[in-house]
Amino acid sequence: MNGEDLSEIKSDLKYEKQQLHNIVTKMNIQYEMLQRQINQLYDENTRLRQELVQKSDELKILEARDYQYMLHQSQVFSRKLKRLEDYAERGEKPLVSVIISVYNTEKYLVQCLESVKNQTLENIEIICIDDGSSDSSRSIIEEYCKSDGRFMLIANNKNQGAGISRNKGLKAAHGKYIICLDSDDFFEPQFLEKMTGYAEKKAADAVICRSDLYYTDTGRYEDNNSSINDRVLPEKEVFTFLDMPFYILDFCVGWAWDKLVRRSLITDYDISFQENVRRNEDVVYTCGVMISASAIAILDYKGVHHRKSTNTSLEDTYSEAPDSFYRAGMELLKRLQYQGKAEFLEKSYVNRCLGKSIYYLNQLKNMDIEKYDYIKNMLKAQYFSDMKILKHKNEKDYFYQK
Repeated sequence: MNGEDLSEIKSDLKYEKQQLHNIVTKMNIQYEMLQRQINQLYDENTRLRQELVQKSDELKILEARDYQYMLHQSQVFSRKLKRLEDYAERGEKPLVSVIISVYNTEKYLVQCLESVKNQTLENIEIICIDDGSSDSSRSIIEEYCKSDGRFMLIANNKNQGAGISRNKGLKAAHGKYIICLDSDDFFEPQFLEKMTGYAEKKAADAVICRSDLYYTDTGRYEDNNSSINDRVLPEKEVFTFLDMPFYILDFCVGWAWDKLVRRSLITDYDISFQENVRRNEDVVYTCGVMISASAIAILDYKGVHHRKSTNTSLEDTYSEAPDSFYRAGMELLKRLQYQGKAEFLEKSYVNRCLGKSIYYLNQLKNMDIEKYDYIKNMLKAQYFSDMKILKHKNEKDYFYQK
């Protein structure tokens, strides 16, 4: 092999080496590009997996909420079916069932019962539950039962509270409509006639009327302007919770004696009074009616006189109220969750709880500073957390926008 051939071979080898280098370089570039693509795909896959997990969690929440709603609706339908079967078995029924829980009110009971007995609407039943009275209240009711077949007595062996007593009345009731009355309050003679007439005219599930305060000591009547917050009412005669979701839980006071309610609504939605409290037992009942009714109407008529006394000790009245308010708030939250409306009505719920907290604290502030501080700390440390209020502590628009 001569020098020229060797030179040519070296030149060819150099060329091949350069070509090989170019190929390796190109492969390295392609490898790096492929590696970046793989990394991008991995990142995308990770992101998609995270989104999938998040969507899965959201789906589980929605499924749980929808399941709870559908379960509640199926239970409502089942109760409606049973109610229709019961109606088929019974003949004519009273138009109104008046439920009166009685405990040691002999001094005022006759005026109360007379106001119901002498209603211009006569097709009523009057269910009196004596809650273990130690005075002559039970004997008074027994006399009315003897003289008027519309009266019925249910006697508790011991004092159990208004919630349990009223629930017994609900179970015993047969009327198309239900109304409760405190045994020291009294109706205007045309009250039930006007309330049922308005309910029929408006096809309402619930009718709320005006009321006034009657001071026993002086015989003075005073307007009860705080019972309904007219400023937040919809501009329509008949409304539902959908028309005022921010205020439906606190546009009216929670007591039951100014609210005529269609009994089918109570049975279909399993609405009842709370039984583990001595105060605020009517909150869950009233709010349950407000969030379930397909038609709510306000009758501008003062048909109920609510008895007050200037000798009542405010400290006795309000010292235990915050604990009852807490229990009622927790029970109301369960009711909202049970009906699948907790999220939609969250603002109204928070406003109600905050407003009641401030109300009770203001009542106690000038009475017992130690008790005031104790209750205030309990509200902050436990109650607000349990009632799901603390998560809104930095949201100014959540506080009582009225």
